[in-house]
Amino acid sequence: MKIQTILRKSYIHKKVLYNHYVSFITTNVNEVFPNAIFVAINHDDINMAIAKGAKTVIYQDKIIKNNPLINYINVYNIRKTKALLFKAYYNYIFKHIKVIGIIGTNGKSTTSKLISDFLNYKGVKSLWIGTHGVEYIDESYKTNNTTLDISLFYRHAIHAINKGYKYIVMEISSIGISQQRTFGIPFYRLIFTNFGLDHLDYHKSKEEYLFTKIVPFIKLNSMAILNADDEEFLSFYKYLDIDCYTYAMNKEADVMAFDIHNIDGKLCFRIQDNIFRTNFYGDFFTANVLAFITTLKSLGFNILDLKKFLNSYMPLNGRMELIKYKNNKIVIDYAHNPAALKKCLEFLKKETPKRLIAVGGAGGNREKEKRTEIGDLLNEFADVVIICDDNPRNEDNLEIASSIKKDYNFEIILDRKLAIKRAFDELKEYDVLLIFGKGNEDEIIYKDMQVKHNDKEFILSLIKKYESC
Repeated sequence: MKIQTILRKSYIHKKVLYNHYVSFITTNVNEVFPNAIFVAINHDDINMAIAKGAKTVIYQDKIIKNNPLINYINVYNIRKTKALLFKAYYNYIFKHIKVIGIIGTNGKSTTSKLISDFLNYKGVKSLWIGTHGVEYIDESYKTNNTTLDISLFYRHAIHAINKGYKYIVMEISSIGISQQRTFGIPFYRLIFTNFGLDHLDYHKSKEEYLFTKIVPFIKLNSMAILNADDEEFLSFYKYLDIDCYTYAMNKEADVMAFDIHNIDGKLCFRIQDNIFRTNFYGDFFTANVLAFITTLKSLGFNILDLKKFLNSYMPLNGRMELIKYKNNKIVIDYAHNPAALKKCLEFLKKETPKRLIAVGGAGGNREKEKRTEIGDLLNEFADVVIICDDNPRNEDNLEIASSIKKDYNFEIILDRKLAIKRAFDELKEYDVLLIFGKGNEDEIIYKDMQVKHNDKEFILSLIKKYESC
């Protein structure tokens, strides 16, 4: 395809001096080879890209145009333009693979992993992209962001097609949307899980955050799956001009769950005459499972197959992960915002015959307002609270912990391992321990270093040590 054709399909109405065939589009100067389009996110890389053979340079703002044999194209929004260029160049791939996206403050990882794992279970190859990275059946990659950069998305999509994959199931973050990382992707199904306050350090207001999540639904031309129980359901629904399936526990919906209860730490519920038994711990997982069931039903899968799959399916590590120790329950959860933490604490308080002990903290360089909310929730529901580090990043970790503690009778032990050990030592018969904030993460991020740590691995090492004594 020639550059002028790609520009026209990308809605860039500019004539070029050299209408060359395009070999590749990239933002990475190390990937440039002859006849490539170089999208210059970093202007310092332009001369090197030209030296390596780039024939067209797309840029924002001002640069020095010092090569008369190069097409220099100035654009207003480099990120949006990049997405349009990739769509124009690779649009054919969506004839071979379908993309399912999950949007919501909480529940994206659980819902997306359920969908992807079921498709693979049925022999329909599915690629999973999200908080945990990029996961093929036989290979996986760590990533920096929940939602991939658009260039990396297309690279994995093409790789997946070459390996015979039929679906991509991906988490979509609000920051990813605002940075145009999903712009132009024709979603086959788009799922809304829930809305709660988060990332207000980035979006600045609730209204901006909400509308950012709504934007992909406005442009959707396939099918939406919406949580009818959520307070913002109508905010999403009113923008739809396509088919929509709904799910709920408390409202009228296409798929509804009844008789929700837990038996021996396992979530059970009923849909019409079908009893579902799962390995999820926590009644609030019902909404995630309903999103999964509704989506797969819309794809034509049999509800009996869904029942069979859920009966044996093991949830993601670090999502209300239950570890039993003597007469105690130890729960590890990723909850790092007030909405998610409240669900955990409310559920565990009902499940706790004695004391609820909680250990965790709040991340640095994130909205500070939620720290006082976290402290209020811990004071309301937990009997013993120990505040510790949770990715302080560039902030002072003691200041973070103190802003959670306020005047409450909490203990502060910044070292996460020591804090967990202190909480573990505090356990008495039938107490429940919640370790929150990091889930299955493998490191704690400080300003100048990253310290290896995994909550589950550490608690299991303590159990092993105590049992051997």
